[in-house]
Amino acid sequence: MAEMKIAIAEDNRQALDMLGNILESDKEIQVVGKAENGTDAYNMIVKTKPDIVFLDVVMPGMDGISVMERIKTNQDCSADTSFVMITAASSENLTADAFRMGACYYIVKPFSKEAVLDKVHRLKNYRNRASTLAATGRWSRIWCRRNMKDRIWRAM
Repeated sequence: MAEMKIAIAEDNRQALDMLGNILESDKEIQVVGKAENGTDAYNMIVKTKPDIVFLDVVMPGMDGISVMERIKTNQDCSADTSFVMITAASSENLTADAFRMGACYYIVKPFSKEAVLDKVHRLKNYRNRASTLAATGRWSRIWCRRNMKDRIWRAM
């Protein structure tokens, strides 16, 4: 299986390092970048074009939802990038905004190694299935992407 390219944006250095260590412990994952604020996160995502982004909701410079919104409207970025939002405080409004913008998962700190890796492997499995279906011509890639998000939402 191909490696998943993952970027991390988290303003808390301890959480950033912990998340990096968790992800780097899996041989199927390549961490392609880390950022500590929203502006650097946006630039890192545009440059590295990761498969998955772990994105803190509240960061200096630009919040995570604004980063996701800018990435979604940037034509140089892949529409297939998946976002996993991370935050210290769960808020219904923030959660709804994140999912409305296209987030696949929402993780509240403190997070466990198992929870983080579970989200990555679920996304990888759904992406592989969507690609297979699209390659066989049975469904369009857009339908597969929407179906993947619906199934992930139900699995939470």
